[in-house]
Amino acid sequence: DQTGDGLFTIVFKDLKSDQWLNDKILNTTGDPCWANDNSSIFYSIPDAKYRSNKVKKHVLGENSKKDKLIFHEKDSSFDLFVYKSKSGKYIFIRSFSTNSLEFLILDADKPSENFIVFQPRENGLEYSIEHYKDKFYILTNYEATDFRLMETHENKTEKDNWKEVLSHYKGNRLFSMEIFNDFLAVEEMIKGVMQIKILNLKDYSCYYIEFDEEVYSTFISMGPLSFNLNYNTEWLRFNYSSLTTPLSVIEYNMRTKEVKILNRQKIYDNFESTNYESKRLYARTEDDKYVPISIVYKKGTKDNGGNPLLLTAYGAYGGYENLSFSSNILSLLDRGFIYAIAHVRGGEELGRQWYEEGKMMQKMNTFTDFIACAELLIKEGYTKPEKMFAKGHSMGGLLMCTVSNLRPDLFKGIIVNVPYTDVVTSMLDKTSAITVFHYDELGNPKEKEVYNYILSYSPYDNISAKKYPAFLVTTGWYDSFWHGAKFVAKLRKLKTEENPVLLYTNFSAGHSGASGRNEKTKGIAMEYAFIFKLLGIH
Repeated sequence: DQTGDGLFTIVFKDLKSDQWLNDKILNTTGDPCWANDNSSIFYSIPDAKYRSNKVKKHVLGENSKKDKLIFHEKDSSFDLFVYKSKSGKYIFIRSFSTNSLEFLILDADKPSENFIVFQPRENGLEYSIEHYKDKFYILTNYEATDFRLMETHENKTEKDNWKEVLSHYKGNRLFSMEIFNDFLAVEEMIKGVMQIKILNLKDYSCYYIEFDEEVYSTFISMGPLSFNLNYNTEWLRFNYSSLTTPLSVIEYNMRTKEVKILNRQKIYDNFESTNYESKRLYARTEDDKYVPISIVYKKGTKDNGGNPLLLTAYGAYGGYENLSFSSNILSLLDRGFIYAIAHVRGGEELGRQWYEEGKMMQKMNTFTDFIACAELLIKEGYTKPEKMFAKGHSMGGLLMCTVSNLRPDLFKGIIVNVPYTDVVTSMLDKTSAITVFHYDELGNPKEKEVYNYILSYSPYDNISAKKYPAFLVTTGWYDSFWHGAKFVAKLRKLKTEENPVLLYTNFSAGHSGASGRNEKTKGIAMEYAFIFKLLGIH
C-alpha cells in the first residue's frame, strides 16, 4: 500500500533463487493466503466503497486478470478476509458484520474444491474457530453474552453439535485462544484488563497467569496471526507491556509456571520504567455506572490541579483501549503531563453489556461517560479545564466532537483524526462506504425515532454559536469521507471566541494514516506542537 488508501499490490519472490516473479495482483486488501500446493493463493478485493467483498484464487504463472472468483459477499453490511488455520489444514473465509459472523472452510490440500459453510450466519450469532487434530474449537456468544469456549468434530460443524469446554461468566469477555496438546490458553477481559487463563485439557483445571502491575496489556495473538505455531509444547508465547513497561516477548511454561523474557523493547539508554507510575480510577455516571480510567504519569508529578493532561477514548464497535506502552507519550510525561484513557461504554472492557449500553439508542452513554471521566480528573485534582486536552480517532473523533458540543468548557484543546462527524447525512447516503455497516452500531436513520436520536448528538448538526476549545482536525486525501473538513468549516463560522481551529490534510494518507513509521511520528509531533503552543511550552 503506497498511499494509505487500503489498496495493496501483491508481488511474489522465489526464495530459493532470490528472484522476483512476474506475477502481480493489483488492488487487493492484502494478506494473501497460500494453499498447501505452494502455487495457489487466495486473496480478497474491495468494492467501490472499499468494502472487502470478494475472494479470488490466483495460480502462480497465470494472468491475474483471469483469477477465479471464489466467493462474493453480497450483503453490504458484511466485510471479509481470508486466512489459514494454525494447523495448516484449512483455509478460512471469515465474513462478518457488527453483530454476526460466518466462516467458510476449505481443505488446504484441495484448493480446487469448493468452500463449505461452517455454521450458517444468524443475526446476533458471533463465533471464531480454530482447528486442532479432528476438532474445531469455537469461541462464541451462542447462549453466552460474553462468549464461551466450545468444541465440535471437524465433520459436524453446525452449532447443534457444539459442546461446552469453558463456561460463560457474565462481565468477563473471552477474546481469543491458543491450543496445544495438553493445554489451552484464552484471553479474558476482566474489569478492563486482559488476563490469560490456562486450561489443562487433561483434567480441565484452570488458572490465571499472575502479573505484578494493576494496569497492563497482554495478548497471545494478533487476530489470525498466531505467536504459537507449535502444538507440541508446554510453552506459551505472548506479548506483555503496560503504560510504564516496554513491550516484552515472554515464554511461559503452562505446567511449571516458569517465565522467560525473550526480548524487551529498548527505548533509550537512560530510560527507567520505575520513573513512571500508572493507576486505575473510576468515574461514577448519572445512571450509577463506574467508568474505568487508566492513567500514567512521571513519579513526582503533583496532584494539585496544575498538571496538563491528555484524555483519550474510542468507545465503539466493542473495541477496547490497549493499555500498552507507548514511547510517544514519554515526551508528554517528562514535561509533567498526565496521560489518561477513558474506558467508556461502546467498548467491551467490562463485557458485552458495556458495549450494548454504548450503541444504537444508548449511544449517548459513550459521550456522558467521557464527560464524567473528565469531571472526575478535575475534581480529584489531576488537572483543570485550562490544561486538559482530548483526543480521538475516527469514531473516537465522533466522541470528541460530540463532547465539544455538550461540554466545551471542560477542555483547552481537542485533537481529532479522521473524525466521523456528519452522522445523519452520511447514514442517509447509500453511496457512502460505511452507511449500512453503521446500521447495527448507530441505527437506521430512515426510522423516525432513530433519526431524531442520531440528530440529537451528531457533531456537525449540533455546532452552535458559543465558545469552543481550540481544535486540530486531521484528515487524509484518500479517506472515504471528508467529515473533518465539513466540521471545521461550520465550526469556524459559528464559534464565538478566537481559539484556533486548524485543519491538516495529508495528501498521502487514508483513514488509517500515511504509510511508514516516520510519517506517523511527524503526525504525533504536530499534535504535540499544537498542545505545547496552547500551553506556552517552548
